[in-house]
Amino acid sequence: MRRLVSLALLSAAGLAHAQPQGRLLVLNKADDTAQFIAQPGGESVTLPTGRGPHEAAVSPDGRLAVAANYENPAAPTLTVYNADASEVVRTIDLGESKAPHGLAFVPGDGPDAGLLAITCEGSKHLVLINIESGEVAARIGTGANGSHMVAITPDGARAFVANIPDGTVSAIDLAARTLLKVVPTGPGAEGIDVTPDGREVWVANRSHSVSVIDAASLDVLETIECPGFPIRCKVTPDGARVLVSCAQAGELAVFDRKARDETARVRILQGDSSELGPIGILITPGGGHAFVANSGHDEVVLVDLAALTVVRRIETGDTPDGLAWIPGSEREPRPEPANGAKAAQNDAAS
Repeated sequence: MRRLVSLALLSAAGLAHAQPQGRLLVLNKADDTAQFIAQPGGESVTLPTGRGPHEAAVSPDGRLAVAANYENPAAPTLTVYNADASEVVRTIDLGESKAPHGLAFVPGDGPDAGLLAITCEGSKHLVLINIESGEVAARIGTGANGSHMVAITPDGARAFVANIPDGTVSAIDLAARTLLKVVPTGPGAEGIDVTPDGREVWVANRSHSVSVIDAASLDVLETIECPGFPIRCKVTPDGARVLVSCAQAGELAVFDRKARDETARVRILQGDSSELGPIGILITPGGGHAFVANSGHDEVVLVDLAALTVVRRIETGDTPDGLAWIPGSEREPRPEPANGAKAAQNDAAS
């Protein structure tokens, strides 16, 4: 059973983590800007993007940051930044790849490692691109409409793309550049993430549910009720919990991954509001905190994941959504994945 968390009780219990050190990258959709905000509570640098930036990503080495400029169908582009200097270094023209949205760098040590995977709604495919050269390595059809968000297994073998209007997830073999299967999950499939052990894919369906897919067999293992328009989901680095932003409810739902049960909700909106609430979620590398883009209220909310309380509200530009993290010199220790995840990574999604 879910619960609403008491700030006073948990703060008194002394469960809060030290705030993360680094820089938060926030994309403001209505401003056409990217903000680089030093954490905790430091200087902010605002730079231009293309039209309607939605999702952001930072390269595995932390040198480059990328914004997907979603709302210019005539000229689909990516804006690439030097993450250290916070300056634009190049704009990549995606040509025929229309409406770029979801972004994920390919992990692992395979031939595609370090390439950026991009969902392109307007052309129904997943693009793999080298952001240093701007060269497109592959365009892979998703077999579905509205291909919106992407998540990749830790070994870099498979990509999973959520398709909003079709209510499906496309499973793609990255090495073979082929579509394996289109998996029905629920109307409005949008938020998506892969567990750190590579075994499960969690999908937030706008139709008030969350689905769990077996990453190897591509079967739906379970669909769980989740009221309030679930729109994004992120798995904690230890694999123990899944966070789901519920935009209409104004809450962050917390799921126990093993039990597949909602255990708590954190209120993100203040008071009653008809404005759109939380969308983008970013969990810091150590798993101690989550940043949540409170989109209709022009702020990002920092949540302590031990106490499940709101720590700070960070003012942003107009309609923040996509978030990414640039680590600082002092980094949270990265937790070990739960449930024997390291051993499982080698045989997951094979």
